[in-house]
Amino acid sequence: MASKKNEKSRKRRRPRRQFTDEFRADVVRLCQSEGESISEISRRLDLTESAVRGWVEKAEQESLDGGDTPLLTAMSDNNDTALALAALDRAPRLRKPPPGLIHHSDRGSPYGSDDYIARLDAHGIIRSTSGKGDCWDNAVAESLFSTLELECRGLHAFADLDHAQRVIGEYFDRFYDIERLHSTIDYPSPIEYEVMSALRNEAA
Repeated sequence: MASKKNEKSRKRRRPRRQFTDEFRADVVRLCQSEGESISEISRRLDLTESAVRGWVEKAEQESLDGGDTPLLTAMSDNNDTALALAALDRAPRLRKPPPGLIHHSDRGSPYGSDDYIARLDAHGIIRSTSGKGDCWDNAVAESLFSTLELECRGLHAFADLDHAQRVIGEYFDRFYDIERLHSTIDYPSPIEYEVMSALRNEAA
């Protein structure tokens, strides 16, 4: 009788869930933002509190040990191909997208250079560019720059390039991605939307 009960219990037991490093990093960023506690986030995302707390503690320890997470933002005194390549190389390293990602840009010369196109091919990224004279074709990026200019405090009072990178990096890493609600995705923050999408895909 006992062996049958154990067998039924094993059948009902939820299989061990596997999460990517990117997913865990997103959950940690949610926990480190102001607002909800680890317990609240764990319940809302149907994750064990011990797992989430472990991810957060590990990230904090790595930070104390000098671990450095590269910023998504790339900046330079010059708007050239080298800057575009620096930004392009950061994204796949941090987000690790599968082949077939679509990269859309305007028709600026850095994005049409041989070096840039070759780098897109190397990452398995599909190139897409705006139509000639079509200012609306890159509206999402233009909207982002407009939002940045409106919301990022001190945007026009930078002491130098390092200061600009710190301010803008903090705007995206601590506010835009984590706390700012976005109407185009039905009002969660981008990182919360990404976490919930990963959980829905896992359940499908």
